[in-house]
Amino acid sequence: PLARTISVSRGPAPDTLPSGAVLLRDIRFRSVCEHHLLPFAGHAHIAYLPGEQVVGLGALVRVVEILAARPQVQERLGEQIADTIAEHLDTRGVLVVLDAAHGCVTMRGGRQTEASTLTIAARGEYTDAVARAELITLIGASVPLGGAAR
Repeated sequence: PLARTISVSRGPAPDTLPSGAVLLRDIRFRSVCEHHLLPFAGHAHIAYLPGEQVVGLGALVRVVEILAARPQVQERLGEQIADTIAEHLDTRGVLVVLDAAHGCVTMRGGRQTEASTLTIAARGEYTDAVARAELITLIGASVPLGGAAR
């Protein structure tokens, strides 16, 4: 199902492909912690540097939804999302940031209702700390990003 979900578009022509990152923020997701069988939910932020292929933004959302549908830990979910996008799109770089609240933290033990867990999975050019930091800054931006900078 994932191969069909992230089917790629061979157009536009290579000279019209984005030269910078494609960033989709605030994708809501829900999953179940495999350790405690309690829910965790939050937002996924995905950035990728296209190689020769692009994908519709809805496909990125579906990848998150499909992979989040099974019990797992958040760390693995982020890694699986990054691997799936990198493999199927042959990207130059992928960054996946997950920010989630966990039922095992909010409903058990210390009952920290405001705590969230942040995980980062990076591939390709985004394994470089400087490139990764730039995107993490954009993900944290509190205002709409609008169009591309000139």
